[in-house]
Amino acid sequence: MEGFTQGARSVLFTIELLEAILLQVDMVTLLTSAMRVNKTWHETILNSPTIQQKLFFKPAGQKVPRVSKVAGQDETPVPSHHQAEEATPVLNPLLVRKFERLFFDITGDQSYERRATSFDTLPWSASPGEEVEFTDPDRKPARAIQRRPPLDADALQKEDASKKRFTRTGASWRRMLVSQPPPVQLGYLSPDVAWDSPIQGRRAWKALTPTEGGLRMGQLYDLVQHRAGHHPQHSSWFRIHWFRPQEPFRSCLSQEICAELLASTCVVVEMVDENDSMIPDHPAAPADVTTFDAMYRCEEASVTALELEEVTVRRNGQLNAICSIVPVQDAVSDYLKKNWAFCRTVGRAV
Repeated sequence: MEGFTQGARSVLFTIELLEAILLQVDMVTLLTSAMRVNKTWHETILNSPTIQQKLFFKPAGQKVPRVSKVAGQDETPVPSHHQAEEATPVLNPLLVRKFERLFFDITGDQSYERRATSFDTLPWSASPGEEVEFTDPDRKPARAIQRRPPLDADALQKEDASKKRFTRTGASWRRMLVSQPPPVQLGYLSPDVAWDSPIQGRRAWKALTPTEGGLRMGQLYDLVQHRAGHHPQHSSWFRIHWFRPQEPFRSCLSQEICAELLASTCVVVEMVDENDSMIPDHPAAPADVTTFDAMYRCEEASVTALELEEVTVRRNGQLNAICSIVPVQDAVSDYLKKNWAFCRTVGRAV
């Protein structure tokens, strides 16, 4: 570092002082420019527990303020179902910026369901197109349908190059914790909306899955990407609830289960398989699962197996839980097809 005074050298080569300075640097600069300054800076960033917590790579041990927010943004009210002594996590601002509403739709008390076509809004997309709001008369708002024009050869080449950087093995975003402190469990909800089901709206599947060392973005992404693409229906709609249940729900049962799960964690993935081919200008999503996986599946993807619990509503309004262990890789709907007679019998019995 030619041109530095002796005092500057002393500061920049004193690990404790250098660490204090780097803690004032923004996340993007730390992850890119600062890492390349020299070996000392590189090792300091990698080996400092405090800096690694700032970068959301290492879980923070201390409590954070009792507010739900994105780091650096305005605070939002704390949901009433959390206990007063608990800390509500701060969302990873870099992930929120990159994945936006596809994974972090946190702007209000309502959120849209999305499906496989909405993955076109991810960072590598050369032409994301537009998001069209589809409003169901009984559910306002309801769904956000992504549509984009065909890409030309140049746009496809740029998109492919960007995709490879994003989905490559070792991509740092996959190791990032979704929040500080991170959720130690991941909630999952899948309501039954089949029109020919005798208990439509009165059955759902739920799971509360432990996460090793806190939920990282790679685990969350892999689960949603896989389920959005691998399903037997016309669409698999999804949304992610952060901190509080967001309207509208497919049923009172779904709302109750979501609130129950959010009492134990701060994040719930909701997936809804639906035959909605009657919507105008609404092709199946994805059109081809092999192409969808080639575009959006990460090289080191690993889909979490969920221990699903089937919940039905008795005629007197009480919940009835039936435990079933189902690997999510086999897709919930495939499991139901194989066990449809059993499920129908259970539904009528309650």
